[in-house]
Amino acid sequence: MKSKKIKGHLDLFSGIGGFSLALERSGIKPNWIGFSDIDKYANEIFQRRFKDAERLDDITNVRCEDLPKDIDLLTGGFPCQAFSQAGKRLAFEDTRGTLFYEIVRILKYYIEIKKPIKHFVLENVKGLYSAGNYTAFSTIYSFLSDIGYSIECQLLNSKFFGVPQNRERIYFVGRYSPGGGRPKVFPIRQNAREVSKNGEVKFSNSDPRGFGWRDLSPTLAARDYKDPKWVKLNKPNQVGKVCDGDGGRVFSTNGTSCTLKAQGGGWGAKTGLYEVEDPKLKTYAILPESEKPKGNYLPRERVLESENGLSRALSTNSSQHPYYKANGIRRLTPIECERLQGFPDNWTEGQSDTQRYKQCGNAITVNVAEAIFRKLYEVRR
Repeated sequence: MKSKKIKGHLDLFSGIGGFSLALERSGIKPNWIGFSDIDKYANEIFQRRFKDAERLDDITNVRCEDLPKDIDLLTGGFPCQAFSQAGKRLAFEDTRGTLFYEIVRILKYYIEIKKPIKHFVLENVKGLYSAGNYTAFSTIYSFLSDIGYSIECQLLNSKFFGVPQNRERIYFVGRYSPGGGRPKVFPIRQNAREVSKNGEVKFSNSDPRGFGWRDLSPTLAARDYKDPKWVKLNKPNQVGKVCDGDGGRVFSTNGTSCTLKAQGGGWGAKTGLYEVEDPKLKTYAILPESEKPKGNYLPRERVLESENGLSRALSTNSSQHPYYKANGIRRLTPIECERLQGFPDNWTEGQSDTQRYKQCGNAITVNVAEAIFRKLYEVRR
């Protein structure tokens, strides 16, 4: 695939380089890449992966006069905590929400010097739409359109782009167009995974409804990584279809993972907890008390029962079968989190697991951004 050159790419709130990696995979090669983030660990990974990129200061200290005069693309996953359903949703009353205005400041500067940035791609959480009593979204849209950009938006879910993670995010695509033209990037028909009649897995551009990843297990990397941390939960919480706000729920790998998160305490708060076959434990069928195995088995307090593809705990006083298959419960490994975000294995290596989880939870899904760039620049595989 022949690369297409653009003049410059300004990657704001750059994290571990999801937008820049997606651009590279799309066959787009900028003459210059500048990146800005306040997280020193994320900056270390970005610089290591994009050695020629220029590290900029905190966005509030970025002087437009010091940047190249020709920039074709601005990207940014601006801070979501002010809009997230997991937070207080104070929108622009939260100082993190006001960082959006720094994007506007930079875009306006280039318009004023008659070198407008041609395109931008921005990402934020689904909760942005209703944050601030439904004013945040309209405020963002108005500011961007008022300075001359035609804007499109779409809610995209990562699970339709080749990764088994249920991650819904709003994407904004803008093209400088004072006359009112449209970028015509959205809607993107999300790539659904279908299974053909002969059982072969294929990707299509069909309507995603009814499709999507059904099985997380191929992503699990226990064999590729140091021994994962198995979790002993005496009282796992109830079955849950989402894990936001509840890091103790246990999920089956027969389905998509819940949304990766950057913050939160507890074993499963960042990745979710999954019932995974533990190679160190023998496996037994469900047995009544009279057929209790003599070997390794799960005591009554850790009994699990499969139900509708998810797992739930039986109470310690349950009259139901007291023994179940001796599978373990564990969180995802850092490599698995990288895969769920579309990054190569060990993209974040060299840092603590805590940092690796945080960086993956903060990142965009590379596959989604790649699909946007391919359509924006009309690049074919």
